[in-house]
Amino acid sequence: YESTTSFFDDPIVEEFYNEFYAEFEIIDDEDADKKPFATKQILLLDNYLETVDNKLSELITSNNEVEINDIKESIILLRENLTIKSKKWVISKLTQVWAKIAKQGVSFIKEFLTESKKELIKQGIKGLIEFVVENGQNLIP
Repeated sequence: YESTTSFFDDPIVEEFYNEFYAEFEIIDDEDADKKPFATKQILLLDNYLETVDNKLSELITSNNEVEINDIKESIILLRENLTIKSKKWVISKLTQVWAKIAKQGVSFIKEFLTESKKELIKQGIKGLIEFVVENGQNLIP
């Protein structure tokens, strides 16, 4: 167990993870560790993750290729498990992705992690799909 590497081995990524994870009140949901998200929420998250994955492909350089590919692998894992894992698991993996993105620098934070984009995910998770319908064009890159 101790020889297994994890994203927590990087204190910078761990700090970003803790910051992002703390923003989700849904974790206090008593069923968050048992039940999956609703279908509409899963579709919203999948769409968001697909957009992030595609945009990351455009930003690969020789200097960040390993890190970007690691992020993309995390996104693939998350997307494959959206329908079979609990809300808490999904939030944990999403915030791991965000932490890895944040470590890539200010330009990545601006591109992917602005407050409006995080708010999109939070509102979708809370079931306020109407928020996305009304404001989606302003929130997704």
